[in-house]
Amino acid sequence: MEAYGATVADRESVGDAINELRKGTYEKVVVLVNRYDGIDLPDDTCRILIFDGKPYSESLVDLYEELRRPDSVATLMRTVRTVEQGMGRSVRGEKDYSVVVIVGSDLTRLIRDRESRKYLSSQMSRQIEIGLEITEMAKQDIEGRETPADAFAGLVRQCLQRDEDWTAFYAEQMATVKPSGANERVLRAYAAELVAEQAYRNGDYGTAAEILQGLLDKKLVDSEDKGWYLQEMARYQYRVNRPESQRLQIAAHKDNHLLLKPSEGVTVAKLTLVSQGRVERIMAWVSKFENYGQLEIALSDILGRLVFGTKADKFELALDEISRAIGFAGERPDKEWKEGPDNLWALDDTQYIMWECKSEVEIDRAEINKREAEQMNRSSAWFDKHYGGMKVKRIIVHPSNVVASAASFTHEVEAMRETELKRFVKQLREFFKSFEAFNFKDLSVVQLQKLVNMHGLSVPSLLTESTKKLKNLK
Repeated sequence: MEAYGATVADRESVGDAINELRKGTYEKVVVLVNRYDGIDLPDDTCRILIFDGKPYSESLVDLYEELRRPDSVATLMRTVRTVEQGMGRSVRGEKDYSVVVIVGSDLTRLIRDRESRKYLSSQMSRQIEIGLEITEMAKQDIEGRETPADAFAGLVRQCLQRDEDWTAFYAEQMATVKPSGANERVLRAYAAELVAEQAYRNGDYGTAAEILQGLLDKKLVDSEDKGWYLQEMARYQYRVNRPESQRLQIAAHKDNHLLLKPSEGVTVAKLTLVSQGRVERIMAWVSKFENYGQLEIALSDILGRLVFGTKADKFELALDEISRAIGFAGERPDKEWKEGPDNLWALDDTQYIMWECKSEVEIDRAEINKREAEQMNRSSAWFDKHYGGMKVKRIIVHPSNVVASAASFTHEVEAMRETELKRFVKQLREFFKSFEAFNFKDLSVVQLQKLVNMHGLSVPSLLTESTKKLKNLK
């Protein structure tokens, strides 16, 4: 941003930057990076607020929690509330107004998802619905030959110029909003967590663990969070009862492989999938979305991370999500078991794809080096140990398919370079684009199987057409 002439306000300079805005100094764009607390931008201080990308926690504790329980109610509520807090910085009174522009597929996916939307306040949820409604109106204008930029600018002007029809429409819609009550179940869980943590800090470790056990017994937490609370109980018991702490941690990891793996007592659970039912699994994944618009946003978020230059964790997560989207089973052994390949797909009951992903490698790298080959070799040995007798295609996602002279592979490996990766992403995008014309509640198995074959996503096609043979550097 600074390269383009903007002022990026950090922790030390944010106060001065806000004061300059309040004085009417607008010569430069001011960028506030993930900073909401204590910042108010009322009235003419801010009439257009651009919210770019999904916010993430800065503290190590919160960041660890987000990574290990990404789909939990606690994580979702914290993220959604942070977004709502950020959006509210520019409207500080009943008569105040501003345009909020939401940018980024991850953030758009978050606020349009029906699960996350229910954690917004009723007022903010209705405002987002209004935004979606006027977006549909803008689409009609675009179909009438108006450019997208002109349609967008027209919507912004209606708000900022206080267009009478717009203000009347907005007031009418907001008048129907009723305050939503507190989520009693979640509040009781939070209260119990606080009491348990206080007991732990006071040295009453057994009581702390008993309180969390009560949460599980009363089913006050979702099944997805069971492992998290078992790990917390293991932490409480660690100082006074090591065997019990070990037992709890083993149970926690069994429930959620993203949690800490105990040094003993854990065995790799084999990833399996029956051959039949792939199309039905695709239908089930698609049916999670209310309409094609929501599907398109989720897919754009996933596929937007399947490009070279993406951080490894985000790339591997996207590859894992795609495995289920196209009807396979997937896991991330290196992250879940602390050994093995980055990603593993089960295509059917005998066939697998093993992935080593090098998304952060410079795109102009000319060769696969020795270290990268050794990583694949270790992953191959892991697969042989736990999946003996099974067929596997080994893929290294890498800009090059040339093996350095000092490197060698112990098994047959193929490369997915930028060309093959882009083709794969294009196939996925076009496959799901086909759903635009379908009623999600009336999908045909035969029809979907034809689409799978047509877009090169059948098992034979994936095994033979998605990669490039390796070449040795001489």
